[in-house]
Amino acid sequence: MNIQSDQLRTLPSVDALLQDHTLRDYAERFSHAIVADACRDAPNAARKNIRAGGDATTA
Repeated sequence: MNIQSDQLRTLPSVDALLQDHTLRDYAERFSHAIVADACRDAPNAARKNIRAGGDATTA
């Protein structure tokens, strides 16, 4: 395995993010769709950054 693959593998799934207590509260208070979109966008940005040679924390 390489470092890039390891970093990609550590990113949480959307479902795992949506199970977070705080994010569940936001989904109930505001909109599940908006929170779910944000939960997709963040890991997607991290994946893009990792593939470009960066890391997940700078996405």
